[in-house]
Amino acid sequence: MENKLTEPKTLQYKLSIPGLQSTHAITFHIDTKIIINHVFPDTITIHGLEITKITSAPYTDRKDSEGNIIPFILPPDAKLKEQIYSTITIEIQEKQRFKWQQEIDNFCIPI
Repeated sequence: MENKLTEPKTLQYKLSIPGLQSTHAITFHIDTKIIINHVFPDTITIHGLEITKITSAPYTDRKDSEGNIIPFILPPDAKLKEQIYSTITIEIQEKQRFKWQQEIDNFCIPI
């Protein structure tokens, strides 16, 4: 087996494929420039559904605790600072789950 991975030379882009939550069964064929969804990760990667509706966008800038942008490629002697994390998405998900649970509880009638 040959490893053909190389270090990135430019900014990386995230691939947005509507309707898919995971890219574990997605293969990009460099020679044909086709993206295949082979549905299950352990199937033959040349067989599957061709994905045509895609968009790409650059990743958002990473920021440290002081709000400074962390460069894409750090020098070897760079001192890392604490990264800022946001829990807004998790809080929204928990709020929605709580709302759904209340609706489920209202539908259930004790016997």
